[in-house]
Amino acid sequence: QLDQWLLDPKPGKARLLFEGAGSAAYSPTGHVVFTRGDVLMAAPFDLDRLAVTGEVIALTGGVRTHSSWEDGAFAISREGLLLFAPGGQVGTDRRLVTVEGTTVTPLTSERRAFETMPAVSRTGRKVAAVASANQKSSYETWVADLDHPGLKRVLALPSADCSHPVWSPDGQWLAYQRAALDKDDGVYIQRADMGGPPRVILKTESKETNLTPTSWAPNGLGLLITKTVEGKGN
Repeated sequence: QLDQWLLDPKPGKARLLFEGAGSAAYSPTGHVVFTRGDVLMAAPFDLDRLAVTGEVIALTGGVRTHSSWEDGAFAISREGLLLFAPGGQVGTDRRLVTVEGTTVTPLTSERRAFETMPAVSRTGRKVAAVASANQKSSYETWVADLDHPGLKRVLALPSADCSHPVWSPDGQWLAYQRAALDKDDGVYIQRADMGGPPRVILKTESKETNLTPTSWAPNGLGLLITKTVEGKGN
């Protein structure tokens, strides 16, 4: 969940304007416009004092959002024309499907707040997909198996993201990124049938380091991992 802060460049200090808000923008009507989820909000704003001067009101609902934790996006022209895409919270009710020509076949009837591209095993029989677990944007990884109907939650931690799943060549293991901005962050592997605890492969060196699994070696004995430090990758 995001908050909107105001940075005053003269003293170089920031202060909170709106809790649980996103996409804030100034309108020539004398308001700050922002979103909370799929609801468009506005509050009168004094540019000289850089202060909110009145009550926050709801303008309209149904602003399109792509993730369960995301606030809707919009744009305001210099003349005060407001532009946004309708649709509401479309990212909370997704399902995995296969597409062949014009035929769309659901892998499962279960729906989740899936995000990012699904990872398909080498045999094409298993799919791992990342879903948002809650409004705080914690990521979990779920697996759909064509030979066993339904979804199974495989990678999940209460206070960390488990994402970027990569299948081993034999389809028995998943490499993934564990991210919580703490000392245990890094790349781990976990059996897809959850037979045993996860194994750490490589831990991050600092909070500024990001490690992401990219692919397995064909013999399953090694991993390609992308390391990014302050925007520079290797």
